[in-house]
Amino acid sequence: MMAEFIIQNIVTGKVYDISELVSDIEWVTYIEAEAGKLKFNMLSDSNVKLEFGDIIRFKWDGKNVFYGKLFSKEKAADNLWEIEAFDKKRYLKNEDTLVFPAMTSDQKFAKICKDNNLPYRILDKSSWRCPPVIEDKKSYNDMIQRALDLTLINYGMWYFIRDNFGTLEHVSLNRLVTKLLIGDESLLTDFSYSGTIDDSFNQIKLTRDNEETQKREVYIVKDSKNIAYWGKLQYHETVDDKLNEAQIANQAAMLLKAKNAPKHSLELECIGDISISAGSGVTTQITDLQDEGFGKQQLCIVSKCTHNFSLFHTMTLEMRVV
Repeated sequence: MMAEFIIQNIVTGKVYDISELVSDIEWVTYIEAEAGKLKFNMLSDSNVKLEFGDIIRFKWDGKNVFYGKLFSKEKAADNLWEIEAFDKKRYLKNEDTLVFPAMTSDQKFAKICKDNNLPYRILDKSSWRCPPVIEDKKSYNDMIQRALDLTLINYGMWYFIRDNFGTLEHVSLNRLVTKLLIGDESLLTDFSYSGTIDDSFNQIKLTRDNEETQKREVYIVKDSKNIAYWGKLQYHETVDDKLNEAQIANQAAMLLKAKNAPKHSLELECIGDISISAGSGVTTQITDLQDEGFGKQQLCIVSKCTHNFSLFHTMTLEMRVV
């Protein structure tokens, strides 16, 4: 069996190898704030007492996959436990009130991890400093995500937070681009696609309240060609009054670049590859989607990754087009 499953009782400290007791293993990771989770069934064993908070370690074919804690357990008459464990991103759901000076997203992430004794690494630093902010009764996820979103909009660099076998990491998506090709003759077994402009915008309107002049200043950027095609689809936002005109113009341009395109939803059913998780960049090439731009090689980011380990190792990938 390629699975190595270890559970440590949080009360007694005893360690059990339950590799031969587990089945239907599912490992899910997300590029957004949700914690990674591991779900599996375990045959009941009188020697293994399950406690909330038990440490669970899962390896596949000798490679580290998941390190987290038991959060949910359920048992029915079939003598099987249904177990759900979460990685350390789960603790970023905790809420707090914090005051941040101007700092980068990795500095904010590091402060939150240090304050909460969460192991962390900064794999990639950001050089863009987010403006000072008071985060009142917000989750740590929301605080970090706000910094990551502002960095993407204003600096053009996409960072995210992941759990790497028990250590939280601040990492750039550029680092995670792989050479893997998924398509007609490579790993792909099935796919589903949809596209929409219902959440797209071809005009960006930013406003700033000028305290000195007591006037509201308006900044607009647009794509006239797309407005002619789609009609006007406007996005409006009030920006920080501390931003100067150049910063506002840059923010408007970045927002238009990000939002002025159809939203593609692409889900791929594939043969499993343990090196792929949320945040990985993979190349797709699907002949049946030639008219939608996927007939040629297209770089996509995995926004949600679900690995299933049963008789065969398979994975379901929800993709985001770069």
